[in-house]
Amino acid sequence: MSFAPILLDIIFVAVAVILILVSAKRGFIANLIRSARWILSIVLAYLLGTQVGKLFFDWFIHGAVRGAVYGRVEALYLEAEAAFGAEKVSGLIPKFLLTEELQARLAAAEGSGLELVDTLTDVITSPIATLLSNLLGYVVVFVLSLIGLWFVVKIVDGLAKKIKLLDRINTLLGFLWGLVLALMLLLMAASVVKLFFGHAPIYLNSFVVRFFGDSFLLQALRFLDVGGVLLKNLLG
Repeated sequence: MSFAPILLDIIFVAVAVILILVSAKRGFIANLIRSARWILSIVLAYLLGTQVGKLFFDWFIHGAVRGAVYGRVEALYLEAEAAFGAEKVSGLIPKFLLTEELQARLAAAEGSGLELVDTLTDVITSPIATLLSNLLGYVVVFVLSLIGLWFVVKIVDGLAKKIKLLDRINTLLGFLWGLVLALMLLLMAASVVKLFFGHAPIYLNSFVVRFFGDSFLLQALRFLDVGGVLLKNLLG
């Protein structure tokens, strides 16, 4: 019998044990706030990311992008001055940004020579700079929210540990929280292993991995069947 299935089982068990012990040590309150911290950070990024992105757009991104785009457009103009036009510069725009509206704006650009270079540069710069600004805005808000809420986690967790009875309950609930998380993680991981190695000895000869992969829980909790969802997406 190959050692690979046993090693895979050991890895699954080790990950589960570590997750449960870490969760118990942190306590339920800290785990709950940590989870809420991620969710709240995502919500704040969604609500404020665009507004912060607009600030970045005005402060430096628009100017930086316009300078880079102008250099590329001007180079195209100098290379093919007589044949220069909107179709020549459309290749500078990422395909997912090249909408029909943007193509129409490029085609409607008027002027000639360096005047046309300026006009086309402005048309191209706007969507690219907006995309970069928004992405940066979302990331900055998300990261700052995580950092700020980290202090809240430390304060609340510190207060909870000072109350002995609450501390014990906190640890017990933290253990149960870790148990649930470990169960969900193992079900998802087993579904992925089953997808790729379901007919291979590494899966068929395993005990822990196959137990979770063939578990009725995985069939009942469809949202944890990452392998099944992945297969469905791959097959279209």
